[in-house]
Amino acid sequence: MLANGNAQFIEFDASGGAGTIGSGTMEKADTTAYSTARITGDYAFGAAGSDNANNRAAIAGRFTSNGTGTLTNAAGDVNAYGTDYAMNFTAANYTVSSTATGRGAMSLAFTFGGAPDTLNFVFYVVNSGKLFVMESDTVTTATPLPDQGCPKRSPVCSLPTATAPFP
Repeated sequence: MLANGNAQFIEFDASGGAGTIGSGTMEKADTTAYSTARITGDYAFGAAGSDNANNRAAIAGRFTSNGTGTLTNAAGDVNAYGTDYAMNFTAANYTVSSTATGRGAMSLAFTFGGAPDTLNFVFYVVNSGKLFVMESDTVTTATPLPDQGCPKRSPVCSLPTATAPFP
């Protein structure tokens, strides 16, 4: 545990090549930020992950949040197993559904390479500038699992856990 209340942890139960391996962080949360209205400003995001066949994929982009649950000015790019595509967002929104726990949901609808798709996420508010985000879709070749965190930086903020479907 660090002096600021944050911590890092590692799990390594892989004796003989079988078991569980993982790592993560815990951060002290600001409960006053557990509100849709507190998520405002310009955000950049990026993530890389793997699909159910262990193929690597990545996404990067940006959006603006005005605190009402709508994400505007969204733009992004997908690297789908070595092929780059521009993402054209058709809708993007979020809501903090629990002011007691800071849990919320986010949905990103877009097209890339001419194909429409939607990604759904759950998140937990760390503070008004940082979310921990996890994709809530089933992991498939169309919806890989991202493996990034979610900090915000000024003036352009960062939410690097969003991901995108891949062909």
